[in-house]
Amino acid sequence: MQHLSAFALVAFVAASPAWAADVIVTPRGSLSGPAPWRVPPAPAASSAPPAATARVAPMVAGTDTALSATAAATTPCWVSKSLAATGTYVDALKSIDGAVKTFIRDRQIPAANLVVRYKGTVVLERGYGWQDNACKTRMGYGGSFRLASLTKMLTNAQVYALEREGRLRLSDPVFCISGQSRCILTVTGLVNPDPRLAKVTVQHLLDHAGGLNASISGNPTDDVRLVATNLGVPSPPSRNDILRHHLGNRTLDFEPGSQQHYSNFGYVVLGAVIEKAAGKSYVAYLQQSVLQPLGIAASDIKLAGTRTADLDTREPWYSTPNEPGQYRNVYDNGPLNVPLAYGGFHIESGGGAGMLQATARAYSKFLSAYWISGVRKSDFPCHCLYLFYGSIPGSFVVAYQPNPDVDIALFFDQRDDANDPWGERYGPVRDALDVALAKVTSWPTKAPSGHQP
Repeated sequence: MQHLSAFALVAFVAASPAWAADVIVTPRGSLSGPAPWRVPPAPAASSAPPAATARVAPMVAGTDTALSATAAATTPCWVSKSLAATGTYVDALKSIDGAVKTFIRDRQIPAANLVVRYKGTVVLERGYGWQDNACKTRMGYGGSFRLASLTKMLTNAQVYALEREGRLRLSDPVFCISGQSRCILTVTGLVNPDPRLAKVTVQHLLDHAGGLNASISGNPTDDVRLVATNLGVPSPPSRNDILRHHLGNRTLDFEPGSQQHYSNFGYVVLGAVIEKAAGKSYVAYLQQSVLQPLGIAASDIKLAGTRTADLDTREPWYSTPNEPGQYRNVYDNGPLNVPLAYGGFHIESGGGAGMLQATARAYSKFLSAYWISGVRKSDFPCHCLYLFYGSIPGSFVVAYQPNPDVDIALFFDQRDDANDPWGERYGPVRDALDVALAKVTSWPTKAPSGHQP
């Protein structure tokens, strides 16, 4: 039987790939972490930014693009238009529907998708707002959104599947640096690593206890261009380059297993662990071990794309109202300046921490079979309450299991608003959902008309 790691007992809100700030959410409340690190203003053209601050520096806007954010002086069309909604209205769940609509209006969010399952059956499935920034296309209820840190649940599920298959043990050392008899990863080109890396286990990474504290040592996926520049390799760099850049010539921030600090980097490493143990790509093993057994199509939970050319036709326009300028492109072979959500950071480098996208229906189907911890419900029956957020520029996504019968996937295409630049006030979405859930007196037992169960 699977045992729950410490991570399974505490859910976290992920730091975005451009700023370092976490919010820890427990079943009893939330605690805000350090203040977000704001992107510095662009340096003068004649001077190069210092290495310590050259993360995701905004550039002077270049040519206009179809995806550029609306100018600050212009009221976005979704603010002045009535809120569009797609999908079937369900009177028994009108409190949930209404709470989400109010949340969207109050925060001027362009688009959202909501799926609620009761005992595994879809009982509410709706799209809200507009898929495009010109408000010409209503947001369908089958949209595909960047998952950000909701990817971590799928990473956990794969790790536990590999354990069941005997391909790894949670006690296995991760890094092969000192001739261990059993270890998983060899990082090519790693120079002068801390010997304590040999002590880091799979369980440590699941527990966010792998020896690195992002508030001290940073997170290399915050600015992959800086990694590429420092190593003299093309941008975006490979995962191996990211690992050797962050682990070489440095000491760990703490003894592995002695502390817990939320770690996106640890989950990037877990993505590599999965590929090594499974003998195939992260996405291929995800499909084999998790998606196919649940009947989830590979197209409905998949690798996300950074560039506009790589977007799914079901994706919304990712809104970043407080960062409307152009940013230095992470791709060498592209335009110099791009919108933040479309090349100002590299989503694929998020690996097992945040590189996937999904439909709310598909993700809710995963939730109907797994706890947010990544443990199968069939392996660990419990009256758990789980809440987890994912957050990157242009995307704020919520997975909520308020009780064993209800699974909610709520995805937004914007994490910030005029009064909340960094999305930290999005935590009240749980409060809004709890109030709405308390008003439900009778749960439907079948899918609404026109929707699949």
